[in-house]
Amino acid sequence: MPAPADGDRDGQPGETFETPPAGLPPPAPTVYQCPECGEDVAATPGAVARLIDCPACEERFLIPAENGSTVIPEDPEPTDEEREAKAESELDGLRMRHVVVVRRAAMRSRTYAIIGAAGCLLGVAKLAIMTWKETRGGTAWGLWPVTYVGVAIAALFGAAYFLRRAAHWQRESLAGKIPDPETPPDFSTLSDGSQHARNLEDLR
Repeated sequence: MPAPADGDRDGQPGETFETPPAGLPPPAPTVYQCPECGEDVAATPGAVARLIDCPACEERFLIPAENGSTVIPEDPEPTDEEREAKAESELDGLRMRHVVVVRRAAMRSRTYAIIGAAGCLLGVAKLAIMTWKETRGGTAWGLWPVTYVGVAIAALFGAAYFLRRAAHWQRESLAGKIPDPETPPDFSTLSDGSQHARNLEDLR
């Protein structure tokens, strides 16, 4: 009785085996030499050619497919819906990064404003004590008490200014959304990675 052909193994017509049947050991890896540093790298060829990383120099190089082909299949062209979804996702990412940067800057500025207001208020308290010491006991007001009072008034205005700035930066830090652009962004200059694959083909 003749042996069944490759397409008729186990009595099932049309059945082929692209991978070893269950129970058989996987194919042994092939040793390739890195073209950059000469390091031996063991890898198992697959159905299509692919790029692997050299563990020594981290350079990427091509290993051929099982049938010897060195052609790396290109990714299919994305549809218009996929391009729009990708562009929208990138735009959302840019918006989120912008919001995070703005909030961090606002919180930092608010902290500086609070510190400035606190410093002014402490100065007012210190100047009030110095004025009291200069005028206690019915001593007539001289140049220094008047100077202390003037500086204290200026410090009060400074504290009010810093408090207003702190309130402003507090509102900025709580802003949850930036306005949408008036014109849609242009993503025509963005690459989908296919040009990088063609550059690798040219290098070979």
